[in-house]
Amino acid sequence: MLSIVLATVLAQSAQCKTAYGAVVCGFDCVAAYGKVRCATTPAGACEAAYGQVTCFDPPTGFDASGALVKASCTSAFGVTACGYGCVAAYGQVRCAQTPLGVCRALQGRIECFDPQALGRLGWRAPAVAVPGECKNAYGSVVCGYHCVAAYGQVRCARTPLGACHAAYGEVKCFDPPAGEGDFRIPAECRSAFGQTACGYGCVAAAGQVRCAQTPLGACQAASGDVVCFDP
Repeated sequence: MLSIVLATVLAQSAQCKTAYGAVVCGFDCVAAYGKVRCATTPAGACEAAYGQVTCFDPPTGFDASGALVKASCTSAFGVTACGYGCVAAYGQVRCAQTPLGVCRALQGRIECFDPQALGRLGWRAPAVAVPGECKNAYGSVVCGYHCVAAYGQVRCARTPLGACHAAYGEVKCFDPPAGEGDFRIPAECRSAFGQTACGYGCVAAAGQVRCAQTPLGACQAASGDVVCFDP
């Protein structure tokens, strides 16, 4: 699907718009209120509302799949916001700033979340984009990945490579170190003996719960102990 969107966006040609004695060139150009403005990239967007022309260009190279997704603008309550997944509610208009971002109207406000660029942090990117989520519980709104609400807490991993787990009265989340995560080897959390540990290859034995912190790590129970190793 993203490849189709990418092809559609890249197929758009730049344009030049003449109005009000000015010539401006770019993408998605709009002339209104005596102004002419254009986005500077194919994924950008412009909108005229409330006496202003607003343009937005997303950060480049952010999408985990490498796709370029066209932004949009939403106008409401006398405000215009541009980006992705825009939401208008409670007298506000907000948008995520990246294609993988998400916005939700909850508890009288709008929360937006934009994940970090996995490739920039050295993580192996997935074959398809992974959107974030927002969870509303206990009067709180938290956004991220693998979100869990329990025991009066709401927590999320900050990357799709992470994991969250609720046990023994707490919610614990884990994200692999930058450059160490791999979508082919999912992280996990394990609870036993009143403890919770998160990571990879977790082992519960001898009253302990331990996990490796990288996908290539390993844990082994032996001689009344649990030993973990990360290369």
